[in-house]
Amino acid sequence: MEEMLHYSGISDDQKVMLGVYQLKGLAKTWWLREKEGLVGGCSWSSFKEMLMRKFLPVVERDRLMNNFLHLKQRQLTINEYEIEFSKLSRFAPSLVATEEDRAKRFLGGLRSDVQQLAVAHGAVTYVGVVEAALKVEAIETAKNRGQLVRNEKRKTAEEKNSLVLGAASGKKSKMVCSFCGQSGHTVERCYKRAKAQKKEHVHGIQGAPRRDVPCPICKRPGHDAAQCWSKDRACFQCGQKGHIKARCPQVQSALHAVPLQALPPPQPVDKGKGKLNVVSSAEAETSTQVISGSFKVRNRWAHVLFDSGATHSFVARAFVERCQWVLDRVGNAFCVKFPSGDSVISDQGILDCLILLGDFLAKADLKVIDLEDFDVILGMDWLSRYDAVIQCRGKRLDFRKDSGQPGSIYGDSRQGSPAISAVCAQRLFRADCFACLVSVLGTVSSVPLLDEIPVAREFSDVFPSNLPGLPPDRDVEFVIDLEPGTRPIAKAPYRMAPRELEELRTQLDELLAKGFIRPSSSPWGAPVLFVKKKDGSMRLCIDYRELNKVTIKNRYPLPRIDDLFDQLRGSAVFSKIDLRSGYHQLRIRESDIPRTAFRSRHGHFEFLVMSFGLTNAPSAFMDMMNRVFKDFLDKFVVVFIDDVLIYSRNAAEHDQHLRLVLSALRDHQLYAKLSKCEFWLPQVSFLGHVVNKDGISVDPEKIYAVMDWHRPSTPKEIRSFLGLAGYYRRFVEGFSTLAAPLTKLTQKHAAFIWSDKCEEAFLELKSRLCSAPVLTLPAEGKDYDVYVDASHVGLGGVLMQEGKVIAHLLYGAQCKIFTDHKSLKYVFTQKELNLRQRRWLEYVADYDVEIQYHPGKANVVADALSRKTGKIFNLTADYLVEEFLLMDISAGCCDLQSSLSVTEPSWISLTRLHQKEDPDLLHLYLRAERGELPDFSIDDSGTLKYRGRFCIPAVGDIRVMVCKEAHGSSVAYHPGSTKMYHELKQIAWWYGMKGDIARYVSKCYTCKRVKADHGRPGGKLAPLEIPTWKWESISMDFITGLPRSPRGFDSVWVIVDRLTKSAHFVPYKIDYPMKKIAELYLDEVVRLHGVPVSIISDRDSRFTSRFWRSLQEGLGTDLRYSTAYHPQTNGQTERVNQIVEDMIRCYILDHGGA
Repeated sequence: MEEMLHYSGISDDQKVMLGVYQLKGLAKTWWLREKEGLVGGCSWSSFKEMLMRKFLPVVERDRLMNNFLHLKQRQLTINEYEIEFSKLSRFAPSLVATEEDRAKRFLGGLRSDVQQLAVAHGAVTYVGVVEAALKVEAIETAKNRGQLVRNEKRKTAEEKNSLVLGAASGKKSKMVCSFCGQSGHTVERCYKRAKAQKKEHVHGIQGAPRRDVPCPICKRPGHDAAQCWSKDRACFQCGQKGHIKARCPQVQSALHAVPLQALPPPQPVDKGKGKLNVVSSAEAETSTQVISGSFKVRNRWAHVLFDSGATHSFVARAFVERCQWVLDRVGNAFCVKFPSGDSVISDQGILDCLILLGDFLAKADLKVIDLEDFDVILGMDWLSRYDAVIQCRGKRLDFRKDSGQPGSIYGDSRQGSPAISAVCAQRLFRADCFACLVSVLGTVSSVPLLDEIPVAREFSDVFPSNLPGLPPDRDVEFVIDLEPGTRPIAKAPYRMAPRELEELRTQLDELLAKGFIRPSSSPWGAPVLFVKKKDGSMRLCIDYRELNKVTIKNRYPLPRIDDLFDQLRGSAVFSKIDLRSGYHQLRIRESDIPRTAFRSRHGHFEFLVMSFGLTNAPSAFMDMMNRVFKDFLDKFVVVFIDDVLIYSRNAAEHDQHLRLVLSALRDHQLYAKLSKCEFWLPQVSFLGHVVNKDGISVDPEKIYAVMDWHRPSTPKEIRSFLGLAGYYRRFVEGFSTLAAPLTKLTQKHAAFIWSDKCEEAFLELKSRLCSAPVLTLPAEGKDYDVYVDASHVGLGGVLMQEGKVIAHLLYGAQCKIFTDHKSLKYVFTQKELNLRQRRWLEYVADYDVEIQYHPGKANVVADALSRKTGKIFNLTADYLVEEFLLMDISAGCCDLQSSLSVTEPSWISLTRLHQKEDPDLLHLYLRAERGELPDFSIDDSGTLKYRGRFCIPAVGDIRVMVCKEAHGSSVAYHPGSTKMYHELKQIAWWYGMKGDIARYVSKCYTCKRVKADHGRPGGKLAPLEIPTWKWESISMDFITGLPRSPRGFDSVWVIVDRLTKSAHFVPYKIDYPMKKIAELYLDEVVRLHGVPVSIISDRDSRFTSRFWRSLQEGLGTDLRYSTAYHPQTNGQTERVNQIVEDMIRCYILDHGGA
């Protein structure tokens, strides 16, 4: 209907009338009802929206769109499929926006046999694809019809032959069953066949092939391996048995992927040029033309094939579904051809998929297809991207990393373990098969030989296999200072498994033999526990938590990780040394040894050396290490607790530095563990970062931990994610802004609602960390350049060195400041300076700087920061450097006045326009023209001014507009009336200006809410007279809105005696009538204490009701009401109410409202 109305050329009102005319039945009734509530008519767009909302709601539209997304041909004919496709495509217009998208979507829903033949026709339009599919269907239909005719003819001929044979013999023809071999019936009427089928359906026939179980050889149902005709087949290529030509290892594997638009003209499928043979996993390991192995793809182990015969890279659909990855659209659809002649369409994939090859994190664009033996195939697009070369003889792949450095990996390195399904495992368990539960440990490591390491081999005594014994007395001893008044703490030992008890006995014997522990009779005692290491061994730990609580903390500072990395600038050679059981190389002060005592099943012992788990251990050990390496720190050594990193600019320096460090270890009798040390490295992993001569980057292993992080579901999980991601915040620009939606969910009283912004922030942080840049470290001894700029938005400044953006390290270094403010160039030589300029010079004097002029047009970097325009702000440092080099900066003249536009407040233009409409100002205007008023003048635009100030007319709201801008605009700060008057009188004037401003400020609602009242305090409270007898004068109040009790009470009536302060708490229901309340009063108060003389209460409607006043008047009680909005009158009862409410609140919090 809408299309008909569009081409009719009528107006929107006429469209609505014609559309209403088309409504029938229920729709007509609905519109008549809706029309009554409309005001001012209805537009065509509103009519459509109302109609869709009523008869096609969003839920229904989503259902239809989902049906369209999953539409397949299956058993439908092409005409039926095309009709259904056209009907449902209306509900997903974005998916079929172009003719090309419509054709791709139609082609993707066809059956695979029809799809492959339709693709071969080369049609790219929707109409062409439909016609091609119809032709394929017609050919298939004719072929099937011919087969049916041939079958019918053969059946008729067999019946005629049997009749002829019977007539010739003179006997009646006997029918023979092909299933049981008996005569007299056909196979369709054979009862033995029906009985066998029934058994096969229920239990399966013993020894007979199951119709639904595929053959293990050819993978087809209907027969078993003994009856398979293909078991004796020979390959047409090599003549060997066991495989066919399509799976022959001698055929080169090739995957040829071409865009859908570039398909060849229609031709028979079996004559295609693309031949494909995907080798099996076993064949790939023996083949000399391909390399395969197991590598991590998005932190999931995958079997990867490196194939130079594949034009593109692919990933198996089953692998993607198993990993539950989200697929991307890869642009144009691709037709992937196999050598068997088959082809499939692929329009989905994974862009920039991360693949870990050794220590290098590579990226690949993978297209999704069905693969059997491999999870990922990396083809020529990936091999050419990284200049990869396959060395077939040694099964080695050589490639070039993004940084330009060479890299290599070896094939057939399948690190994943073979697995069976859970169903198969359960079946084996039921069959009483022997099973072992083991944990796989990555203990395979290559420990270098000490004799092969230069310099280190000269210090073999620094790398012993075990610590020789107790450490010597050092300048630093581990001290345990306790809080005053602390008593010894002893806890019972924990229970342990037999395996742990054996390990405990072994380690205790080792510690006793080395002299690290000794038997103890200390009153202190902590339990023992084990912690598993990465290599699977057990580390003995003591649970010193109770001791740590009463220990005075050692505030010795640990170094900042940022400061440690800043020292590595310009370094190209690294060595890392890890001490062997570092904590055991520091003695404990003799008087503190009894406090380290621990209890176990094998006795009571105490440590003579520092143990793991003590609160001040890191600080004490850091103190010792800093004293050992104090001459080398900040020069060529970085120390973080027991990790020592040596860095040098070249190999010659590193030789000298390494000797000095190992000599210091030898002199102080400190020992290292060779298996954890690394020497002469071009790059090193240190404190979760990778450092090399190019800068600092994120450790790839840590990237995978972030990448595989599932969406947090609790604030605690968000804190864990932000803690890991925050460690690398220096690599993420605007980290705090990106993480703000997640940070809000961690607040104490914030509701946990995972919104779209949270999802975007979570995914964006993961993406930023996975593509984190390499940060450049500043080079020592070279000059710095500072680019600065200012705008109305903010201030911007960038520190650069040799064209690269770096961090701020200006103290003690010479630097140049480039600015587009030319007058600042002469600020050092200017004689007269104002106070602001003097403050600037005082600040800049701390630096060795030189200010140079840089035109604003060329100052792109600082402009990007100060103005924060989206396009410039996202430019990278490399791109900006290229722009600087390409700029042709020159000076020129322009008409500045014509290019500038002046803006002014709106009240000034209104003043000029309406000034003569004010009679008083008009009179002054005429006198000023005659020169009678020297204080008044008229400017060039004809505006009257008083001593240079605008004369504001009393016309409309101009004066209110002036006050509003001076008091409540975005640049004002709600000044007081006096301050506002002094500021405003410099530019404006009118009669009674000061009084008008005072009245305006006094009515400002914001000022009333924010500013404190500076008026005189209220007078003293007049106390009530003290009662002379108990329960003579009482006060009462109600506490309502409480949780309902099991008996239905939801309120408490509080009655307090003003003399003795005793109280009654009477539970009641909020809906009690006044009669019921009066009965409670008589039972709980009058019955026990008599009639009171006076009652003090607030002005609750129940206390001011006629019934209550009449009751108290009859009893002779005087009612006294507190002042409205002044609860201090009944302060005693209000205080009791507060206590009761606190008690109820605490009880509900502790017991959950029970």
